[in-house]
Amino acid sequence: MSKGKVIAVCGIDGSGKTTTVEYIKNTIDMMGLPVIKVHSLSTVEEANNVYNSLKEKSLENQIGINRVDQAIGDYIFLNFLFKYETIIKPAINEGVHVVCDRFIYSHIANQRAFDVDTKLYEAYLKNIEPDLTLFLSNTVGISTNRIKTRKNSNKIERNKIMLEKISYHLQNILKNTPHIKVNSNSSIDYVENEVKKHVIALLGEEIKHDYYN
Repeated sequence: MSKGKVIAVCGIDGSGKTTTVEYIKNTIDMMGLPVIKVHSLSTVEEANNVYNSLKEKSLENQIGINRVDQAIGDYIFLNFLFKYETIIKPAINEGVHVVCDRFIYSHIANQRAFDVDTKLYEAYLKNIEPDLTLFLSNTVGISTNRIKTRKNSNKIERNKIMLEKISYHLQNILKNTPHIKVNSNSSIDYVENEVKKHVIALLGEEIKHDYYN
């Protein structure tokens, strides 16, 4: 039995990651191949409450906010490793393909934007490279327009600053990482066609013949 492949979809907020991950999963389903999708950086819903509580305590007790940011970054990283070891690795060992909404690259970029020490995270980069990394590249202006309808739309100006930082760091990380850059400023049809082309190239020999018919 051949091992499954890991496909990671990266990009800044508003680049279309979640939509693209769903499209890839459905496409591989149609190919007749086993596949799951994983949000590799998600945490429990209550995590934000914990983060906010930590920040409040740090301010009340005049503890440097950087300590809190580092703790949060480490927690999300440990959560990523846990998902990799308990969900992603077992799946690919059983021949199941895994589509990841975000990956370690996104985490490092996000944490660098908050001036968190990411050296420990970076030590794992070569050990857990996906078989295909798709970088959805778009401008911060496009991203902010897309997220205006979200709950945090009142923080758009702050988002612009953070998105610029995250975009800068993500592009720097990917310079040394094999990846496919997809222009997600373009239409959904264009993005889907580009993504499909690379997924077929990756899984070509496994695809059921009737998928092409």
